[in-house]
Amino acid sequence: GRVSIQERITYKRLFKKKSLVIAKHIYSDEEANRRNEEEDILKLYFTKMIQKVDEWANSKPGRRSINTEVASRMRAITRDVPRAKQAIEKYRTKSREDQKKMQKRYDNYKAKKPLRYHLIKSDEDAERIRIELERYPEKTKAELIALEAKYKEARSRKFTMLPKEDMEDVLVQQMKRKCCFFLFEKVYRNGRAYALSNGLKRPWEFDEFNAYKVRCDELEDSRVVVDHIALVQQLEQCIDCTSLLWTNMDDMSAYDCKIYDKFNDGSLINKAKDLLKGGNDN
Repeated sequence: GRVSIQERITYKRLFKKKSLVIAKHIYSDEEANRRNEEEDILKLYFTKMIQKVDEWANSKPGRRSINTEVASRMRAITRDVPRAKQAIEKYRTKSREDQKKMQKRYDNYKAKKPLRYHLIKSDEDAERIRIELERYPEKTKAELIALEAKYKEARSRKFTMLPKEDMEDVLVQQMKRKCCFFLFEKVYRNGRAYALSNGLKRPWEFDEFNAYKVRCDELEDSRVVVDHIALVQQLEQCIDCTSLLWTNMDDMSAYDCKIYDKFNDGSLINKAKDLLKGGNDN
């Protein structure tokens, strides 16, 4: 039979609700074991690398290096504000001058003055300049908005600048992340090569593994795989040879690493220390 308007509204409220779908990856026992092995070895060597950084940070050369870097960063933050403000004023002056010059050239052309007064050789060039003049205010406004955003960001960094002691702690944490990221790359690069060579999956890094496969196909990579002993030797060598330098640390997002973030959870750190202690006992 026919349905009333009220009944239709009630039906929609009851049965047309929004729903949330959560995608899940199902692991096989072999995949779960592979992932656990990789995470266990990373936890162990993350701990070793962090011990190295802590020892360095508490040494005389380490403290000197950290103090120098803190002073350098604080000077840079302080300089950024006047530099950003100068960039705005410089752009405003230059854009006004450029617009006046362009307008004068166009006016001279329309007034049929000799070529040396405008350097416009055809009507097509004149039309292009006319369109550019129309769009110039919008272009200038967009550029000024970007420069003003940089100025505000610089001011924000200056007024929220951490005290020296806190900045030292931040730098040490950044150094740990950077150094541990190199270990992560070695373990995961080897794990990806092993999975690709043996036709296996890595559901815990589905998108990253697919991107890796595409790169290997494009480069025809030989996908060298090392065994556990060789991998451990590489990690030990990486810890011994890693130089604790402040290079390539302007953008720490380059060292984003989910497993390192998980490792920073206290329970995982304690587990890693237990693993390390067990290894030293043998």
